[in-house]
Amino acid sequence: MQARRYRHEMLGFTLIELIIAITVVGILSGVALVGIAGLTENASTHACAMSADAATTASAAYYARTNSYATRWTDMTASTPPVFELHHDVTVNAANPKELDGKGWTLTIAGGGVTRPTFGCANVAR
Repeated sequence: MQARRYRHEMLGFTLIELIIAITVVGILSGVALVGIAGLTENASTHACAMSADAATTASAAYYARTNSYATRWTDMTASTPPVFELHHDVTVNAANPKELDGKGWTLTIAGGGVTRPTFGCANVAR
């Protein structure tokens, strides 16, 4: 009878052990989520910066072809052949053709025509 009682006590975890395990898992998952959120914001910033660099190069190519600078994104994306090709996750903002929308960022073209355009990045909360 003594052996049977001992075996019965070893079959499960105590309530305190379960609460501690759940608490530790919760803390670890909270720390991981904070780290992942920072990585996606960082990636979004870098994606916009890389698109701005590509747009600067495309702007020079557009100028070489037309002897004027693009004033909106459709100038560079709709030319034949296009001097700036959009990634499948990036679109020209229909309401404002001076804005290019990516996943978590917006790239804006300012200037153009006779002056070299500038490109500005902004992170967008999604």
